[in-house]
Amino acid sequence: MTKFDEAFVLSKLSRRLDIKFKKRKPNLKGWGRPDGYAIVDGVSLFVEIENTQKHPDTNVLKYWPFLEEEGTEKMILVHVFSSQSPGVSGSRSSLAEWVAKKICSKFGDKFKYFRIIFRMPEEEIEGLEKLSHLIRRLKERV
Repeated sequence: MTKFDEAFVLSKLSRRLDIKFKKRKPNLKGWGRPDGYAIVDGVSLFVEIENTQKHPDTNVLKYWPFLEEEGTEKMILVHVFSSQSPGVSGSRSSLAEWVAKKICSKFGDKFKYFRIIFRMPEEEIEGLEKLSHLIRRLKERV
């Protein structure tokens, strides 16, 4: 399995999306911490990176109680998978997407979910186009 680290993925996303990730990652009110964090025009962008994780659903699920408790924050969750990650396909991957749809349905425009697949060694990033478009729209609002 080809493995990449968080810093590598965040640097690639930073360049491709023209955003800067913060060094300090926020605590999600006791539900965990994201792998990456940035603010784009007042919207929090959280990144969860699945490299060797076999349960990607938990990395999506932790945002539900955070949103329930926080209530006011708009956020984007970018869920990044290595193409070789054991969590990229199968029931846990499907469950992660199902949970994300439920959160989107419950919270409306306060929660956006993007699933990205990072292919190594080519460094192709599948699923980045829609996220890039949203980031550009957010930046143009300023």
